[in-house]
Amino acid sequence: MSANLLEDYGKFVIEMASVASLKDRESELATAGLGLTGEAGEVADIVKKLLFHGKPFDDKVKSDLLSELGDVVWYVTFAAEAILNISLEEVILANIDKLNGRY
Repeated sequence: MSANLLEDYGKFVIEMASVASLKDRESELATAGLGLTGEAGEVADIVKKLLFHGKPFDDKVKSDLLSELGDVVWYVTFAAEAILNISLEEVILANIDKLNGRY
């Protein structure tokens, strides 16, 4: 990847997406929405096990959490690129503007 990591990552995500995910708008929406929800659920499951099941916050948990957060970023990037036709950088900048306006 080059100096523009987020732009390169966006291209990578679209290249890695399945033909079925990119077939039409409905498929793009389903891929982004269901994928993001599923991966966020995986993050929530790790947190649940830490908080309520007594799982230790060890290197395995950190690795699992890193992996699931990466999957969340993949689906957020897919939504930005495929549905909104914008980069992840634009999503981040819009979020900064929103939060600066709020706080």
